[in-house]
Amino acid sequence: MAPYKFNYQLALKLSNMLFMVLFTYAATSKLISFDYFQFQLSKMPLISRLSAYLVWLVPCVEYAIVLLFLVPKQLLSAYYLSLGLLTGFTSYLIWVLNSGKAVPCSCGGVLSNLSWKTHILFNFAFIAIAIINISILHNQKGFLRQT
Repeated sequence: MAPYKFNYQLALKLSNMLFMVLFTYAATSKLISFDYFQFQLSKMPLISRLSAYLVWLVPCVEYAIVLLFLVPKQLLSAYYLSLGLLTGFTSYLIWVLNSGKAVPCSCGGVLSNLSWKTHILFNFAFIAIAIINISILHNQKGFLRQT
């Protein structure tokens, strides 16, 4: 029996779809409950003064990332931006939770039902996937240059 060979291309395509679903869902839920999202942002420590801008910027960035995933030559950019957005949000969330300040949930839909600990673990899973896929894409680029 031949040894199992991991299909990186399939895993990458599934990851791309997973990230597109995540960011499409996140952006759309923010826009559907726009007033609630804006109110919650206005209550967030440190960023409340920026809420008028962030209420539009965050969903636009999430949709832009989705569009980058649709362009094969932009996959690396899409993963770097995903990593940056997720890392920034998760770091901010951890800081706020450890500061003892109240954190209103600006998540929509299913994610609003998660505890903060579960939400952070959820984000860490996506951060790990992004890091793995960035590594895979860098290795593929190096391999393609050598052939």
